[in-house]
Amino acid sequence: MFQKSILLILLSCGIAVGGLGCQRENRPPGMPNLYPATVSVIQDGKPLAEAVVALIPEDAANQWSSGGVTDARGQLTLMTYGQFRGVPAGKYKVCISKQELVGELDYSDPASPRGSQELFEVIDQVFKSEATTTLEMEVSSRGKNNVSFDVGKSVRIKAKVPGV
Repeated sequence: MFQKSILLILLSCGIAVGGLGCQRENRPPGMPNLYPATVSVIQDGKPLAEAVVALIPEDAANQWSSGGVTDARGQLTLMTYGQFRGVPAGKYKVCISKQELVGELDYSDPASPRGSQELFEVIDQVFKSEATTTLEMEVSSRGKNNVSFDVGKSVRIKAKVPGV
């Protein structure tokens, strides 16, 4: 009976440790520790939904892509590689962009759609590029990494569509 209990305990521990190990195995080799970080984006004094946020590391050795898209409340829990919650510690430039499609196409006759659509940038272009953005954030291994960015007034700049 005693041996059976020990075997069950060892087996349970093995499953628990194995489960933890599996979670870690899904991460790419060399991925550093990730720390929880959230971003809020505000435009015209209101939360901005569907804004694309990208963190550009100031440290060239940090090659881990982090960012995401804001929800209806203008908030985003940052992810690394689009699937791992959190961001490596460090300083980042922050790029934010958003595009809106305006107009409609009628596909009732698929051979000859009618109507038109145009794509517009709705955030000042200064925030879109690593070279021009003024937004920065530091992710720390300690403390809260919650930052809010105000991207100013809404703009309407016709977007360049590649290949069109």
